[in-house]
Order: sequence, then structure tokens, then C-alpha cells
Amino acid sequence: MLRHALLVGCTLVVVGAGAGRAFAQTCSGLPAIGQNSKGNVGANLGISADTVGVGANVSLGSYHSFGTFHIGKTNYTEFEFTTTVVGLTLGGQIDVGKTKPISICPIATGSAEWASDLNSAGLSFSTDIITGGGNVGFILNSSDTREIVPTLGLSVGRIRDTAAIPGTRITVKDTISILTVGVGFIFDKRIAIRPAISKPFGVDGAVTTFSVIGTIAFGHR
Repeated sequence: MLRHALLVGCTLVVVGAGAGRAFAQTCSGLPAIGQNSKGNVGANLGISADTVGVGANVSLGSYHSFGTFHIGKTNYTEFEFTTTVVGLTLGGQIDVGKTKPISICPIATGSAEWASDLNSAGLSFSTDIITGGGNVGFILNSSDTREIVPTLGLSVGRIRDTAAIPGTRITVKDTISILTVGVGFIFDKRIAIRPAISKPFGVDGAVTTFSVIGTIAFGHR
């Protein structure tokens, strides 16, 4: 059951995979990098059964590509310990259509989560995930001060769990899929709040994660 709980923190990284022409991260429901900024900086909150995760992220990019670094902590109340989570997401963006363009983003994500010295024997756990997939987003409603951007994302990849004490190590690998549905609320093209629901598949006992990402754009093009 612990390996399924560890999955929650890494899922936050994947989901932390946000009028007129669209730009990078529109497909994630986040302020468009390259439109009038150089990147986004923000924070996220994720909640699942017996877990709470918090983190910070920074994105840099251009009109059609972006990269996001994430770092955070996840507390597992059932097991009474806290893990550290780091992740990196790389993505590109393609726009389809002219009147109401749909933004499609191929995305690759890598993340790792770990906790050490959990008992007197030096027990440690870690989980790492590598996924590839994509997001789709479109501008449902737009004005000079507000945009509403529904998003849909699907990623497929490998999850590897490791439990270790000095001299002994056990590793288990699985294939995992993560479906994410969200909606971005963007204000003045620079501030965004994006709630989302993510459901992992392919790992027995994996649980749904509810998350909220808040970002603000920085710099000017």
C-alpha cells in the first residue's frame, strides 16, 4: 500500500504537466509563455486519501516550447513521514484551427520522490516515474482580462519503487497511465489558477489526486 501512496507525490509533478493565437502552456491552462512573458512561477497543492502535497515550480520557454522544474514535499499521515519530490517537464505546443485554436502539447516528464531513515534500521523508500504523453487545451471564453481554458492530459510511462535498508534493496517496476482533467482561469494574461483531477491507472490501489496550481508570469517579451 505504501508504494501506491508514494505515487501521489509524483503525480503532482505530472499534473504540474497549463484569445487569438495560443502560446506555450495554453494547453495546460496556464499563462501563455512568449505572449507577453518569459516564464511562469507558482505553487501547487495536491490532496489525496491520507496525503497532502505542496510544492513550487518555475517554467521557462518560448512561443512553442517550455520546461518546468518542480520541487515539493508530500506528507503521508497514514505512515507518519514526509517525502521530498523533484521533477522536470519538457513540452512543445502545436496550434490547430484559426477561429478558436486548439492547443496540443507533447510532453515528457521525469520525477523522483524519496524518504530516508524511517526507522532504527535505516529503512528508506523511493519512487521514480518517467512518462510521455500530451495535453490538449482550448480557450472556451476570452476577454482582455480573463480567459477560461479547459484542459485534458494523458501520460503513459514507467514507475519504479525501491525499498532499502543497508545491505538489502527491493525494486518493483510497473507501467502506469495518468489521466488529468482541469480548467485554467487566467487573469490579465499573467495570473492563473488551475484546479484539476488526476486518475492513475495500471497500478493496483492507485488513488485519485485533486490539485490546484497557481502561477504568475514574469518578465516581458
